[in-house]
Amino acid sequence: MQKILIPTDFSENAARAIAYASALFADRRCLFILVHIQKPTENEVDYASKVENVSQQIEKCKKVFTNPNHQVDSLLSTGRFIESIRKIVEAQEIDLIVMGTKGTNNSTKMPIGTNTRNIITKVQCPVLVVPNKSKYGPIKEVVFPTDLYLRYSSKTMEPLTSILVDNKSILNIIYRKTNKAELTKTQLISKEYLNNIHNEITVKFHEITSANLRGELKKYIDKNDTQLIAMSAKSLNFIQVLISKGSPETDSFIRNTPFLFLHESI
Repeated sequence: MQKILIPTDFSENAARAIAYASALFADRRCLFILVHIQKPTENEVDYASKVENVSQQIEKCKKVFTNPNHQVDSLLSTGRFIESIRKIVEAQEIDLIVMGTKGTNNSTKMPIGTNTRNIITKVQCPVLVVPNKSKYGPIKEVVFPTDLYLRYSSKTMEPLTSILVDNKSILNIIYRKTNKAELTKTQLISKEYLNNIHNEITVKFHEITSANLRGELKKYIDKNDTQLIAMSAKSLNFIQVLISKGSPETDSFIRNTPFLFLHESI
């Protein structure tokens, strides 16, 4: 049974993540674990009151899960956010974290919140990021931007391959060549692996030469219906490009399209 952790602060963003995850994995047996993490307080009366309030809100969240394939549990943790998430991932053997993010149209704000950014880069677990403007629909086209230099394995790619197989999705791999040079041996090996990732998955390769990764990705997505973007969490340079402040026009795909960040198995 797949174990999926969903941190919640009971906001609209968190509710959207819960609804999206429930719909995405409708045909899979899953254990969803809702977790709320609050800061420590020395006032016992305030703490007891907060616990009671949080418990009531978590029970409301649980009622969203009506699918017989799904079980739901909950945790209330006190402490620092990232440290708490790390401990839960390890103790519960979590397979996937699902996070909501603002997806705001306010260009003065970052498209991905601080907690979400920290989980992507600092927690060794695949992360599905669901912008608040995302609406679940059949996943027919998935985009995977890569430099073909990372190590790919069945364990690393499993969160993506399971989605691709379940939805009969097409995997569109976008890779960049510099100065029209030939691919290196390492890149060719990675390309061959991805091309044969699963016998039920159709893989298409798209080559770009521009250094403007975000611009090229936006251009592709604007022309092609895309329901999910997947990438390695080790692509730190590209992640920094994605989460940097832009404008509603230049990063609309970040604010509207779910992202799946994969971690290399260790």
